[in-house]
Amino acid sequence: MIGVVGQAFALTSDWSGRIPRFGSTTFSASYVTTSEFRDINLRATTNPYTFDVKPVLCNGGNLSNYKRVEANDHNVRVIASDVRDGTCFKLNFDAPTNNYFDVRGRLSY
Repeated sequence: MIGVVGQAFALTSDWSGRIPRFGSTTFSASYVTTSEFRDINLRATTNPYTFDVKPVLCNGGNLSNYKRVEANDHNVRVIASDVRDGTCFKLNFDAPTNNYFDVRGRLSY
């Protein structure tokens, strides 16, 4: 049996929702960071339009500024770093388009 000392593994979750035509929206799903991983990483798997995303605290306030995800970009990106263990957060989205659209992806935290 081979083990890796000191390697941290993040929790992962699927996320999805609809981004409105005007204004931002915070999706209802909440997540809690663990001691295993310090960053919040997001990967979009369905994103037909460009959007901006940021993690927000469950009880109000931002964890970081918006990060831009270009249309059909499916790369993993860090949306917050060095987040305290046990932090409850949600995802807030905004888009520079007049279209509403559905998005989905994976989150590591």
